[in-house]
Amino acid sequence: MKAYFGKGGSQLVSQYYYDHETGVLAILLADRNLSFTHYQSLIVKDYLQERNLLDGQILIASFPENGNSAVQILKEMQDKMSKDKGKSGEIRISNFEAQASKEQNHILVVSDDETVNEFLGIYLYQKGYTVHFASNGRDGIQKYMELKPDLVISELSLPIVDGYHLIHTIKQSEHNKSSKMMVLTDKRLEDDIKRSFEMGVSDYMTKPFSPIELEARLKRLFQTN
Repeated sequence: MKAYFGKGGSQLVSQYYYDHETGVLAILLADRNLSFTHYQSLIVKDYLQERNLLDGQILIASFPENGNSAVQILKEMQDKMSKDKGKSGEIRISNFEAQASKEQNHILVVSDDETVNEFLGIYLYQKGYTVHFASNGRDGIQKYMELKPDLVISELSLPIVDGYHLIHTIKQSEHNKSSKMMVLTDKRLEDDIKRSFEMGVSDYMTKPFSPIELEARLKRLFQTN
């Protein structure tokens, strides 16, 4: 596996933790930026899937520099993943550094736009949020019921089940009171905007969007009871 990671000249730190009971493998990389770590996670995913060894999610996480040993950090990663293994091949980003200082808000992004998903995953992680993804409306509804996130960011045009059906289902659920919804879409027609707000969404943003504006809107949503 180390040789596989050596492709492209990258080096994997040989520190890892494997729990035979839960089947969770945690790997500790050298201090790198998030884009590098995300790239390495794709290599891990390809390696394990080619060998039919991946039966859950891949978690990317950063940890505060608090003097903990590598073994302690890896054990913490293992504990977190054991509680929520997720779907096979799913890549999730979590910020343990932000979590150490405050309770993180969980955001579920429902979109089949891979470019937007990649950007939101990195950007929201850097802002201290825990981010989950669903690529179609049906999976979005299922993940909402499982995760009960603080905020759902959804496209309106979705495969299998569209965004309007997703909004309606969430608004009818018993968990709705603790969650907010934001539409992020390329639909700019007044009818779409009006219909979304009438269905109970808290905000509506159109693509392309400004990261600064997105951050301001998120802060407002989380500050509003």
